[in-house]
Amino acid sequence: MTAVTGAEVIATERLVLRPLREEHAQEMAGVLSDPELYAFTGGEPPAPQALRSRYERWAAGSPDPAVSWCNWVVESRDDSRLTGTVQATLTRQDDGRYVAEIAWVVGTAWQGRGFAKEATRGLLTWLRRQPVTEVVAHIHPQHGASAAVATSAGLTPTDRWHDGEVRWQRTVRTAQLDELRSRRPMDLEAYEARTRQGPCFVCAFVAGDPEYVHEPVFEDEDHVAFLDRCPTLPSKVIVAPKQHIEHLVRDLDEAAYLRLMTVVRRVALAVEDVLAPERTYLLSLGSRQGNAHLHWHIAGLPEGVPYGQQQYHALMTENGVLAPTPQEAADMGARLREAVAGR
Repeated sequence: MTAVTGAEVIATERLVLRPLREEHAQEMAGVLSDPELYAFTGGEPPAPQALRSRYERWAAGSPDPAVSWCNWVVESRDDSRLTGTVQATLTRQDDGRYVAEIAWVVGTAWQGRGFAKEATRGLLTWLRRQPVTEVVAHIHPQHGASAAVATSAGLTPTDRWHDGEVRWQRTVRTAQLDELRSRRPMDLEAYEARTRQGPCFVCAFVAGDPEYVHEPVFEDEDHVAFLDRCPTLPSKVIVAPKQHIEHLVRDLDEAAYLRLMTVVRRVALAVEDVLAPERTYLLSLGSRQGNAHLHWHIAGLPEGVPYGQQQYHALMTENGVLAPTPQEAADMGARLREAVAGR
């Protein structure tokens, strides 16, 4: 099991998460000055000197060698102003793995812009590079905004409580790897017969054919995105134009091509938000002989897959497919739809 690295700079689309230092205290005291920020957590706005002392302790690190304190200030790319903080306390378990407890706060002036969700998803991406197997947060049951942030980061509430707050959690790393190990063989002959002799699977989905139901992820006037029913990687998504188009280059003018690729990128970013993969694969496959409708595959490779099982090996149906239950697909579809809507 690898060791935890210290807090590093994390860049997201609109934010930069910088390792917290004592010199951030003066500006952060203003960010945290609204008493309403403490309605659910308790406490009161800190004075600059008290905050500086707190940040000095945090920057010095935990006295317990089994615990790592990782703290960041959240900086807006637009104006380089600090807007809040995120933190992760990583605690080593007896087997060498870590549980990360996370928390976040965004100043009142910057709320309502999705900064907390974006910063927390960035933090989750960093945590996926650490030996962390579980992420937890404790949230007041009436704090709907924090619940929305936790949901966006892939955490779900449990029936466990701590000091009047609900424990939310998410398993990472091992869950997706275990899912990959449970691949089942695919009936390739039946699949080929269906793709070459049956209706166009995208057109059938768009038309509402009950034989071609997929969990939807995104839809606009010209495009659809949905979960692959027989994915080779967890939560693989298909993106396609609604119109029956068969050739990526010849059949789309530049404007239509760019609109399609904008949707592909938006959905791929949502996949990264939800799954935090080591790598995101984008492929346009198909053939004039079967699966002719133009479509893109978006497949997130879980962290920790051995190198020899990555890339084409991870994508080939000959190496087996996953069999998510309808409830698992519905849950993942809901998470992806929320992530797409947040972009």
